[in-house]
Amino acid sequence: MMSPIYNYSERISVDWNPEFKDDAISFGQKISRLFPNSNLTDTTTFLKKGDIFVLLPGENFGVDYLINKIRDKCPHAIVTDKKVRQLLGNLPRYCKTFFWDNLKDYIGFIAAGFYNNPSDKLDVTAVTGTDGKTTVVNLAASIFANSFEDSAAIGTLGVVIYRKNQRKQVLQDYGPANLTTPSAVILQSIFDKLRNEKIGKVFLEASSIGIISQRLQGTIIKTAVFTNLGSDHLDLHGNLGNLAHSKSQLFSHPALTNIVFTGKNRLQPLEIHLVYEAIERSVAKKISVGIKTFPNKPTNLTSEILIVEKDVSRFGTLVSVIKNDKESEPFLIKIFGKHNLENLSLVAGLLSDDLKTSNAKKILGDCRLPEGRFELLGGENLPLVCIDFAHTPESLKVTLETLYRLKEKKSSNLICVFGCGGNRDINKRPIMGKIAASYADHGYITSDNPREESIDKISQEIMSGICFKKKGDWILIPDRKKAIEAAITKADKNDIVLIAGKGHEKTQQIKGILFEFCDKRVVKDLIQKGIN
Repeated sequence: MMSPIYNYSERISVDWNPEFKDDAISFGQKISRLFPNSNLTDTTTFLKKGDIFVLLPGENFGVDYLINKIRDKCPHAIVTDKKVRQLLGNLPRYCKTFFWDNLKDYIGFIAAGFYNNPSDKLDVTAVTGTDGKTTVVNLAASIFANSFEDSAAIGTLGVVIYRKNQRKQVLQDYGPANLTTPSAVILQSIFDKLRNEKIGKVFLEASSIGIISQRLQGTIIKTAVFTNLGSDHLDLHGNLGNLAHSKSQLFSHPALTNIVFTGKNRLQPLEIHLVYEAIERSVAKKISVGIKTFPNKPTNLTSEILIVEKDVSRFGTLVSVIKNDKESEPFLIKIFGKHNLENLSLVAGLLSDDLKTSNAKKILGDCRLPEGRFELLGGENLPLVCIDFAHTPESLKVTLETLYRLKEKKSSNLICVFGCGGNRDINKRPIMGKIAASYADHGYITSDNPREESIDKISQEIMSGICFKKKGDWILIPDRKKAIEAAITKADKNDIVLIAGKGHEKTQQIKGILFEFCDKRVVKDLIQKGIN
């Protein structure tokens, strides 16, 4: 099912320096001078009296709808596209109106001008890739704050400021939290807040949609990071080649001085060459990183920084760091799995100037994964429970592989609870069913965020990927809370239970309604009750 909003039959290239960019910045500065005490926003949810509202009608919200939504909020002015001039008859008389041609292509620059180009004063790193963006930006921000300076992460978890000594501050008032990359207007307002907070380093999740929707326009990006390429959002992009092309656009940003990326390997999809070609064309300094899971396994020896896995247990992973052919002493980190070690190698690449084999333990030793990323609960006399955001075929596979290695007894079971999101890429559903059945001993198929789709339909499409011999090992329980409870209460103390797909999320979307729901809360309640 293709999205009615984004149907990219053609590959979209980003123009980082459009012809009237400087005029747009000046336009934003002019509006700011006219309304010095106002904020600029494009969301009615956070619109306050006296703000400036950016009216950008689209597939979901027409002009009349938006005007009716803002009427009682009393904005001082509206910024909109000249194309809708004839549709503004119901606009409140007190409201001044500003027009700009092709506003969607320039609003990032206008917003940057309005807030006096805040990213100029920040050191912004943008991270793109199918999986790992949230982990990388939050790992990087926390490590930088602990070792060097206060930093911030922007993305799926919101806007999180990391202070020294691992203190965290979450900014709540930045706009809708359902976008991996905030809109161009909201993003510039975030940069303004972070500048006022005296933040130096900012790590930003750059989704493929965020890139080609031009949400990064007006942002000075000094460093770009590439994690990986996998099957996600194909309902939006059409195919993996279009997805790769979209991500590759980040590496043509004219302000880049550094690029950090995972090195090539034979298991990567062929389409990834579009990203690597874009990286190669850039004049920025390039740092290739990677991992080495065992000394006798092949790896990308051309990588400049390698994380070497020595051993793994439920206590953590014993690793060392190779840089410039020198290897550090081994040290233990609370990070599990090849995918998360790859994420850590990217952070090590960002630290390349300061990271040495002699100080690797000091800088990386206390790193922690963000909430909902391979988060372990229970254990000892209770089953080990892992909560993970794994919602793509690739991430589910690597998480299950990792947990399989943590089984302490051959008789122990690996149990998986998962579903797939509704109104999203349907092709991955049977693939994820096949992966789950290949690695888990048994499990439960349940709801994720079904949105407007039938939970039963989604579940049956997942089940279609499970071979006939294993179908009996999987139970359909649409209610996610009941599925989690069933998995944990029926598990032996030596078993491992993976609850996949939602990770940090605190809500569940069903038939257009957001319900409060948290995987971690359900698990903790069971543990407090003693499970059985």
